[in-house]
Amino acid sequence: IENRIPLGFKYLPGSASLDGAPLDDPEPDRPLVFPIGDVPGFVDTDGDGAAEPGEPGYRVLLVRLSVGSGARPGSQLSRGDPWPTLSRARSRPLNPEVMCPR
Repeated sequence: IENRIPLGFKYLPGSASLDGAPLDDPEPDRPLVFPIGDVPGFVDTDGDGAAEPGEPGYRVLLVRLSVGSGARPGSQLSRGDPWPTLSRARSRPLNPEVMCPR
């Protein structure tokens, strides 16, 4: 996953995890790159049309960011994309929201 964090935010070393297991820290460059390996295709085992924990193809990547003085107040997006070699037709962009206190 390539994660483009907003300006004024900084990755907190040691904070990344995938499905609850610690991940190695990415290089300190932008974008942050988290190698998460192969992700199986989504299978909607409960038939509700949504990806949910426990279903094949559902993964949780968590990172913590610190807010610096250069961050704009309000809601901002930390944009993430599946590895660039994946077809965008088969994958969705990831856009978690981050908040900067006013």
